[in-house]
Amino acid sequence: MSEYLIHLQSGKTDPLSLPVQITDALSGISNSTVQLDKTITDNPIKAAPAALAIGNHGIEITGTDLAGNVTASTYKVQIDTNLRHRLLHSKCQ
Repeated sequence: MSEYLIHLQSGKTDPLSLPVQITDALSGISNSTVQLDKTITDNPIKAAPAALAIGNHGIEITGTDLAGNVTASTYKVQIDTNLRHRLLHSKCQ
């Protein structure tokens, strides 16, 4: 399992967008699924600001090639606030 840390800045309004690339050089991809917290989602994975709770979230990517071989990869994404940014911002006001 791979791990990624995503820092969310206070006041950020851009949606989170995580594109997933699934390839097979030999036979090609017949189908694929992307799940966020065990729920099938679009590719790229998109979430509105603050839609994901602070903490760990699971991403599972499954691809099937034209030969019928199935491969799955699991990732952990940790959502965290940028506390230093918030503290600096509050000191400036």
